Amino acid sequence: MAKLIKKENEPNAPEPSGGGSPIIGIVFLAFAIACGVGFLMTELFAALAFGALFLVISIISFIAALPSENPKFSSPGKYYGDMGERRTGQILENCLPEGYTVIQNAVVHFGEGKSEIDNIVIGRTGVFIIEVKNGKGTIKGDYEWKDWIKDKTDRYDIDHRTEFYNPVKQVGTQIYRLANYLRDNRIFTNISGAVYFANPQTRVEISGKSKDIPVFTYRTTQGLIDYIMQGDADLSPKTIQRIIELLK
Repeated sequence: MAKLIKKENEPNAPEPSGGGSPIIGIVFLAFAIACGVGFLMTELFAALAFGALFLVISIISFIAALPSENPKFSSPGKYYGDMGERRTGQILENCLPEGYTVIQNAVVHFGEGKSEIDNIVIGRTGVFIIEVKNGKGTIKGDYEWKDWIKDKTDRYDIDHRTEFYNPVKQVGTQIYRLANYLRDNRIFTNISGAVYFANPQTRVEISGKSKDIPVFTYRTTQGLIDYIMQGDADLSPKTIQRIIELLK
């Protein structure tokens, strides 16, 4: 089993949780209805005012009880993206043998730019960047395109189409920065990369030539493991440890 290192400044994404209780909202809603009935029967404007107040409180209580996310994971895309990264880290940890290390969420600086990398695998066969995508739907694109397309049908049978930056090009930038960062620290080795769609419900239709950055899906997970195990860098234990120390 490989060793998994999670950056200390990158907390795990919490499960969505509500900030309040719907019971409070139900109680105040009942008070509001009672006041409304009282106004109809007595025409006392005080009853109407109290009813309006209780109605507002009940609405606020219901909103507070809705599922919410930690501010660090304020968007659904960020939350599910983080879940995909964690799931992929666990797969790499369990499927790769002892002697390999997986570092999650490493931030690499080079020049004026920086890259936050989902997973970096370091072992005898080389250094590998694994960019994780966890979106559900059908992914269409070409290795040369700037943007790829995701088509998804929601639970209400409504079709959605979104574009996102070509992750192969994203990995290319990450490889460039990581290779130069290591070179500045006197470590000279080629960096390999891959894109991994972690959601089992994702279908990928990509055309063109991969240019040495392959794309894998949940269904081809074993292909990703084989890709890492078949690297030909032949790094020494000393070099592996030096890279880990620089990145963790």
